[in-house]
Amino acid sequence: MRLEDHGRTVPVRIVGEVFAPHTEADEVLTDAAALPDVPATTYYAAVRWGVDAARHLDGLRTELAPLGVAVESGRPGGSSDVIAALNALTALLTLMLVAVAGSGCSTPSPSIPTSASGRSAPPRRSV
Repeated sequence: MRLEDHGRTVPVRIVGEVFAPHTEADEVLTDAAALPDVPATTYYAAVRWGVDAARHLDGLRTELAPLGVAVESGRPGGSSDVIAALNALTALLTLMLVAVAGSGCSTPSPSIPTSASGRSAPPRRSV
C-alpha cells in the first residue's frame, strides 16, 4: 500500500488493526520512521511504576506551554467508557449463555411407561 501526502508517496505495509473508538476515522498509526518528513501531532508516554505521574505532567506542562503544546493525562490503563461498556455487555451475554446451557434446555427423551415394580411395562395392544 502507498500513502500520499502533498505529492510525496511513501510505501507502507499494513501489519494490524487498532480498535480505537473515537471520532477521527481518517488516521494512520505508524512509527515515526515511516514518515520522517511529516510532523507528529500526538505523542503518548507512560511513566514507570513508582513515578509520580501528576508531578511529571506538571513539569511537562511548564516546559511545553511556551511552545503551544497541550499536555493531557489519560485514564489509568488506557480504558474508555466504550470499552468498559463492551466488556460488560460481553460478560452479560456470556452469563446468559451459560445459564441457558446449564438449565437443561435439551430435547427430552421419550418416556417409557413403567410398572409399579419399576420395570418396563409390556406394550399394550388395541383390539
